[in-house]
Amino acid sequence: MLVDDLHWCDPASLRFLVYLARRLDGLPVLLVGTLRTGETGTDPHLLAELLVAPQTETLTLAPLTPTATAGLVRARLGADADDAFCVACHDASGGNPLLLRQLLHALESDRVAPTAERVGAVLEVGPRAVSRTVLLRLARLDADALALARAVALLGDEADLGVAAELAGLDRARAAAATGPLARVEILRPELPLGFVHPLVRDAVYLELPAGERADGHARAAEILRAHGADPRQTAGQLLLSPPRAVDWVADELHAAGLDAATRGAPESAVAHLRRALAEPPAADRRGRLLFDLGRTEALSDGFAAVEHLSAALEELREPLVRVQTALALIRLLILVNRPADAQQLCRRMLAEVPADDVDVRSSLEAFERIVAFFGGPPVPTPSSFETRPGPMGATVGEKRLLAVAALERCFTGFGVQDVVPVALEALDGGVLIPADDTFLTIAAAIPLVEADRDEALAVFDEALADAHRRGSQFAVLGVHLWRGYTLLRRGDLLDAQASLERADAGNRDWGDDGVAVAYVAAMMSEVRRELGDLAGAARVLDRPHGAPPGGDAMRLHDGARIRLLLADRRSEEALEAIDRYAQMLQALTNPAWNPWRSMRAEALAQLGRTDEARALVEEELPIARAWGAPSTVGRTLRQLGELRRDEGLLREAVELLTTSTQRIEHARALLALGTLLRRERRPAEARDPLREAHELAVARGATPIVDAARAELLASGARPRATALSGVASLTASERRVADLAAAGRTNRDIAQELYVTQKTVEVHLSSTYRKLGIGSRRELVGALADG
Repeated sequence: MLVDDLHWCDPASLRFLVYLARRLDGLPVLLVGTLRTGETGTDPHLLAELLVAPQTETLTLAPLTPTATAGLVRARLGADADDAFCVACHDASGGNPLLLRQLLHALESDRVAPTAERVGAVLEVGPRAVSRTVLLRLARLDADALALARAVALLGDEADLGVAAELAGLDRARAAAATGPLARVEILRPELPLGFVHPLVRDAVYLELPAGERADGHARAAEILRAHGADPRQTAGQLLLSPPRAVDWVADELHAAGLDAATRGAPESAVAHLRRALAEPPAADRRGRLLFDLGRTEALSDGFAAVEHLSAALEELREPLVRVQTALALIRLLILVNRPADAQQLCRRMLAEVPADDVDVRSSLEAFERIVAFFGGPPVPTPSSFETRPGPMGATVGEKRLLAVAALERCFTGFGVQDVVPVALEALDGGVLIPADDTFLTIAAAIPLVEADRDEALAVFDEALADAHRRGSQFAVLGVHLWRGYTLLRRGDLLDAQASLERADAGNRDWGDDGVAVAYVAAMMSEVRRELGDLAGAARVLDRPHGAPPGGDAMRLHDGARIRLLLADRRSEEALEAIDRYAQMLQALTNPAWNPWRSMRAEALAQLGRTDEARALVEEELPIARAWGAPSTVGRTLRQLGELRRDEGLLREAVELLTTSTQRIEHARALLALGTLLRRERRPAEARDPLREAHELAVARGATPIVDAARAELLASGARPRATALSGVASLTASERRVADLAAAGRTNRDIAQELYVTQKTVEVHLSSTYRKLGIGSRRELVGALADG
């Protein structure tokens, strides 16, 4: 696939090329692009992303040498061309083949002899060879040719002869006759549809037109294209380049083109058309709907601009259904741009407008009103309708949203997994929440599944990611990668988590948020790096500036990551001060899976030798953890209490419970704690098995601190780590298991790569690792090996 002149590609096309380039590993496809030196392009960020990709190989073409230039000069102007004349041609063109060709065409047309005496003629043309020679050639042609060239310059490539003739003020026959001379002097291509031989030639003609004449020309071109029944996208392209004239059909045409671009997954193009439609301006009765469509489209890539336009739309719209749609989109964005109080106020304003019998809409508004509390807004003092409304719930999208928030609230405030998981699964049942909600409340339903150690959480994020890609929503993609990364972190799949969070970070930069999402990414990435043993890297990530509001969920995670880093550095006194602030901020969140302040404070106290105080805190936490009931939460608390009491029974209970958990690193910690206790009680033979298993689990996950501690304990017990790595289905990471399941179901590597939005090379790496861990040699053995596990 060859893409010439990457610097002229529109952002949507560049984004596709970046997406495509990442997925070509293993395919017999070569993507070749050309880029002119020094050009920043229409989107420098996307161009840079394409150029610095690991699989990109850059070939820089050297300019023509003086000898090569001389050969071309003599081939065109005569074998006896003087050396000094050839050197002047090389200097004037800089060795650029296109500029040299245009220069030689001009010299040949002027019958300049290639002698030393005519070097001055070369210098007169100079470095602007293209524009000068093109305009000189045009000046020698008749008025019809000049008018047609200007019309084609306005229309762009692939211009229809009839449309170009009308724009030039010519009848079709005269326009057709003018194409011959233009082709002979190498301005237009010799074939239809009309177009220039090179974009630089078109630029020379186009830029010679005065700015006002260009703008009026584009407006006339749009009218002619519309009258000829041309593709509306062509008409809209001309309108984008014309000045506003307060013409109703212009705004309508641009509005329709913007919506069409949005459905084709080109949000930048859609926004450009819709903004230009707004500037026209539209008729008063259509302005509100245009503002709504513009804001909704901007939300995919620029949340702050979307807030402005959706706010204006809400003030102008009168149709109840569209007002509700506008308000729901705006509420989401107000939360994300750090305006939680405004979001909650808007929820209440709309609840006052919506009739009491419109249960679906009222449920949606209530769901958003309540979710604001997790982003720094005040909690809603009254119980959720889910808790008070009789009968089943979940028949409408609004009720699904309310169920998702209810599951999250229950997860945090004293309910057990048996009362939370069914609510979350009901919210997700039927697959209607994901496409209706841009992943926002889908995440609210998925988080309780993560904290409850349920495998369904990853499947939810896979489905949400596919939906986000289908719709071209940058916001949704970054949100899914963020919380998928969190899920993988909790499961102990550290490298997969890091990759997912890096994608979220890149998506967040594109979307333009410097507040909530930055804090979320920093917190989660810091936790990953700490678990990997990179404390300095974890600290650097946390120090990134952000604008997340205090008291919100992003700051809870951010402060928690900071406390764990202080504990890892054994800065116990600082940790205690931070934990006191943390506990005060999160009094309403009682679930230790989400607010483990007692465990963290106990660890700090134990580091300071205040063991009795530490033990009392963990003893206080244990019944709360048991009430929640997730194996990871109970197992972690049991492990910590077992260490403080030096109680083998508690540690064995923790190990057994964590065997059923998805959180493999927490399982490794419990095994390490048990092995360490047994070794210190002078029972080295019994200590070796849990220590070896802890070591192997930690190696498989890249958890360096646990690897080092387990290795040291093994050596102290008189043993060494096994040379063979952990094996079996339990040793597979989440990504390896997903790939293995799809391969076992008969999917090809290419199918798997497309479904999971990864490269075929990534699929091959995961399968190779899976074969090694399962002790098999081919795809045919996968089904049996997975079943045996």
